[in-house]
Amino acid sequence: MAVLAAKITQMIKKEVFKIKSPNGYGGIRKLSGNRRRPFQVRITKGWEIVDGKEKQIFSTLGYFKSRQEAMIALAEYNKEPFDIDTKKVKFADIYGILWENNFSKMGKSSQASYRAAFKKCEPLHNMPVISIKKAQMQDIMEKTSNMSKASQNAIKVLLRAIFKYCLENDIVKKDYSAFVEYTAVDKESTRSPFTVSEVKNLWANLDYVASPEGDGFLSQEWLDTILIMIYTGIRINELLDIKVEHVHLDKRFINLHGTKTKAARRIVPIHKDIFPFFEKRIALQSSEWVFPGNDNARLSYSTYKYTFFNKMIKDFKFNHNPHDCRHTFATFAAKSQMDWLLVKRIMGHTSKDLTESVYTHSFIEDIVKEIDKFKIF
Repeated sequence: MAVLAAKITQMIKKEVFKIKSPNGYGGIRKLSGNRRRPFQVRITKGWEIVDGKEKQIFSTLGYFKSRQEAMIALAEYNKEPFDIDTKKVKFADIYGILWENNFSKMGKSSQASYRAAFKKCEPLHNMPVISIKKAQMQDIMEKTSNMSKASQNAIKVLLRAIFKYCLENDIVKKDYSAFVEYTAVDKESTRSPFTVSEVKNLWANLDYVASPEGDGFLSQEWLDTILIMIYTGIRINELLDIKVEHVHLDKRFINLHGTKTKAARRIVPIHKDIFPFFEKRIALQSSEWVFPGNDNARLSYSTYKYTFFNKMIKDFKFNHNPHDCRHTFATFAAKSQMDWLLVKRIMGHTSKDLTESVYTHSFIEDIVKEIDKFKIF
């Protein structure tokens, strides 16, 4: 590599590369504008007929700071061509490139941070980057919601770096990492279940409507969502992912889709006490989502948490975060002496004690009966 680089540098100085490259060799072009890596190396992948004329199909090999670097890369490629099929490039492959070129040259603390973040992204390692969407990345954030915000930030920084590289090199067309939302709980927040008196207070104020703040969005009723999370154990993003078609009112269960992991895709029974909430919302719903935003689109995690949940908690003078709803369900499920294996399934916990999920009619009936054992007061 060093010898080849030296030869190319010498050839550049002698302007040898003014000679036209052979057909199929590839080319270099300088992109306009103020760019850190303005030199694009393109490889001819084939030809197509457009308006009766042959047109080359290009694939980008990479972007480089100088023409010299671009020429070296192009020469290296032609010396030993490699597969740049974007459909085969995996998450771990890009991490390896970034580690070699960037991360390994950073300080020890930064290196440790990227290693830890990469480890937490294990479900993505062998996935082609082009197939990774927001849902898969958001699931990583959900599974690390018990970590500090700093740790989750490290994960998001890694995801952004991976997709930035892929976007720059035409491996992906869209950066879904930009839409990933934090789920970590503030350290200062008290992580404890709702008390019996607090839950009673929520039930006693079902007519509560948060006051509008400028746009009138808060005139909608959202208190039911807190009780739904308490009585089902589902997470915020799982709640917001529920579509009308997922709710089976006749059998009293939700076919929770959410992300594509086995744990996330599960049957969640609807407790008899919160059943009217779903009946009412679906009867009045004009959106495909059961809990939509004011434009009938899916409501985001951050909008729900900071615009609705936090305001309601403040108005009731509680000290809780959204994860406390899930913690409350687990706490009172144990006190209600529910079957713990079924509780794990309802909550989407993966366990070696759980067999492959096959949801028969009898299983759904059993799990609906089990949820009605859940009692807080």
